[in-house]
Amino acid sequence: MYKTSEEIRTLLNERGVKVTPQRMAVYAALQTLGHASAEQITKAVHDTFPTVTVGTIYNVLECFSSHGIISRLNTSDNKMYFDINVHDHHHLLCEDTGEIRDFGDQELSDLVRAYYATHKKPMGENFEVKDIRIQIIGNYTNKIQ
Repeated sequence: MYKTSEEIRTLLNERGVKVTPQRMAVYAALQTLGHASAEQITKAVHDTFPTVTVGTIYNVLECFSSHGIISRLNTSDNKMYFDINVHDHHHLLCEDTGEIRDFGDQELSDLVRAYYATHKKPMGENFEVKDIRIQIIGNYTNKIQ
């Protein structure tokens, strides 16, 4: 999943996003951090760009999100994280550690889509499902045997 600098440039160009050193650094930081907040990304980018502000990082993230380069993830404690994995997947959120892991399960997505299509129309008949994102919240357990 990791992209080279040239692959990042190509991705940005294909999506109509101007390539800047700051945008390259933000995407590279997301690759390293995984699911990250704007503050975590700012800290990671700060060594290369010491004058970058959280506001600038938010602007870059908003640009990336609106162009489908990254996705947003709101956690149960109302924190916003960003994810370079824009493919159909879900998340496991550990309440103890705050760790977020990708959880790909096409069968689960298909099940929810089928259920929605045949049983429930919470937004009315004209609401079209574009994506299904499920957050499974829990804790990792260590079992001693």
